[in-house]
Amino acid sequence: MSFFDFLKNRKNEPSKELVEIPEDVFTEKVVEEDTEDTTFIPEKTLEGVYSFLRADFDSAGYKDALTNGDSSYRNEKIDILMWDLILLCKQASVKYSDKITDLVSHINSRKKLGALDIIESLEYEKSRIEEKIQELEEITTQAKERVGAPTRVINSYIRGFNRGMVALSKATLDGNK
Repeated sequence: MSFFDFLKNRKNEPSKELVEIPEDVFTEKVVEEDTEDTTFIPEKTLEGVYSFLRADFDSAGYKDALTNGDSSYRNEKIDILMWDLILLCKQASVKYSDKITDLVSHINSRKKLGALDIIESLEYEKSRIEEKIQELEEITTQAKERVGAPTRVINSYIRGFNRGMVALSKATLDGNK
């Protein structure tokens, strides 16, 4: 009997239907936990800094209070948030400084060509970017002194932290009943 005869005989046999095996026999279904991504990475521009200032740090403060209700932790987290803001401002300033360098080279090359209409628009763009850098420096100073717009971040985080502490206290009181 050759190999081909074996295959030929199998074709003539009545087909046996496969028994369906439930999926849970071989696989374990994992219930996904609520993994909300709280990482907020704004773009490194003045608009990104404004997004950071408008961000909701209330929920982060709430979650932090539930995991670590120590006031020194709260103060350290506020320091971290302010340094994140300062670093974001510095990164945006560097980005804008690079743009100014490019604009200056374009302005110089267009002056050699005598393209006065282009030079005016490039100089206007340069002045707008310089204003943005000035504003970023002001926000950086405010963040270091904890005054002005950065206080919104601080207040938002503290409000959430306090809410978390209250929730923790209520849960403790309800557990003692």
